Amino acid sequence: MRRNRVVMALAVPGCLVTAGLIAWLALTPFDRHPMWMRPELNLSEAAAVRDLGEIVRLIGASENPDAPRDIRPGFLAATAVRATPLEAAVASKDVESVRILLMNGATMTAGVWHHLRCNAEGDEMHEFLDRLRPAGSALDCDPHHLSSVEAAHR
Repeated sequence: MRRNRVVMALAVPGCLVTAGLIAWLALTPFDRHPMWMRPELNLSEAAAVRDLGEIVRLIGASENPDAPRDIRPGFLAATAVRATPLEAAVASKDVESVRILLMNGATMTAGVWHHLRCNAEGDEMHEFLDRLRPAGSALDCDPHHLSSVEAAHR
């Protein structure tokens, strides 16, 4: 009899923990999983962190792929920045994010291309953007010229 009480006393904490985990897991279908909370991302943040699925989901939910958005500190820089999804994808050096954005409605005008190409880093991104170069666009990343192009882009 005494042995049964000891066994029960030892089993109760494990059973309570298991019951709690089952209750938490029951929240998963409602996108409320307590163990793997995911922050809500806007389209520019999704591009900055290379979350291709979230990029497609947000555009499918009618997000404008060309609109600039605030990006929280830690995604692209130590401070908050404002950028379009294409700018965020280029800043994060992710060719695939740029490709997905363009396939899903992001606009690549000569001004946008020039701005992205002049701010891009890395050979892979340069080569990718060079293949997208609009007809008649010139690559002049001179700071004086760049400021006038960026003003026209904004």
